[in-house]
Amino acid sequence: TGLACVAGTCQVSMVPEVHAGLSVDIQLGRRWAVGLALRYFALLFKPQVYPVYLLGAFRLTARF
Repeated sequence: TGLACVAGTCQVSMVPEVHAGLSVDIQLGRRWAVGLALRYFALLFKPQVYPVYLLGAFRLTARF
């Protein structure tokens, strides 16, 4: 949900978003892996309008 403002009055409304992501993992051994992830978030109908978010993450994975 988000806010839609018209003529100075804001109301709660649906705000569709688009998400896209990419991740890469490299297995270091039988139990360990490291990875990198990037994820992009934007408004569906106005992708050039802020807020636009880019999330980056490093991962360390242990399998057991």
